[in-house]
Amino acid sequence: MCCGEKHPKAKLTETDIREMRSMAADKAYQLEFSGPHQMYMDLAKIYGIHYTTVYKIVNNQSWKHVANV
Repeated sequence: MCCGEKHPKAKLTETDIREMRSMAADKAYQLEFSGPHQMYMDLAKIYGIHYTTVYKIVNNQSWKHVANV
């Protein structure tokens, strides 16, 4: 079974995942929003995915095989 960017329907790459997690961890970026939900919504818009997918990526519930750098 394919996982990650090798899956035929994948919209994201491992580079996207690292960038997303890096942005979410950036305190200056976090302060631009009234709360985490708004940040997830912004990241979802940037990457063209659902905000719950962003939540799962940022909180290591999905794309677990991608190590944070």
